Amino acid sequence: MAAKQPGFGSRSREPIRVLSVRQPWAWAIVSGCKDIENRSWRTGYRGRIYIHAGLKRAPRDQLARFERLTARLGIAASCDDVRGAVIGYVELFDCTTRAVSPWYVRGNQAWHLRGAAALARPVPLVGRLGLFEPDASVARRLRRASRRIIDMPN
Repeated sequence: MAAKQPGFGSRSREPIRVLSVRQPWAWAIVSGCKDIENRSWRTGYRGRIYIHAGLKRAPRDQLARFERLTARLGIAASCDDVRGAVIGYVELFDCTTRAVSPWYVRGNQAWHLRGAAALARPVPLVGRLGLFEPDASVARRLRRASRRIIDMPN
């Protein structure tokens, strides 16, 4: 069921930031299951980040880790495997060197996430490394798309 949800990052004056994440991790974020994103680098940015599902799927060892973790947590992973598109957004509200979360991997920066939402229609986009700002036309499409979200099974 689609729902409308106003919020931060949806107004034209606020910056749009996008983060590319490989599937199935991208699905876990926008479904609200994954509350930590592990990165080797720290960020001072706080606010909405749009989650781009990268073209490449995670390597086998990461897929096996994902399956073990979701089974342990009792999550029925129903990743639809959309790739090469922005599939949702989440609020990045902190960045620390440690976290108490089953999703945290020691030695990484823990990006703390909340308020996940999946877009009703993914927005095709070529991803980039790092936290990036899309061009103006893509930013407009993301703002429009963020008005219609769906409930994700988790």
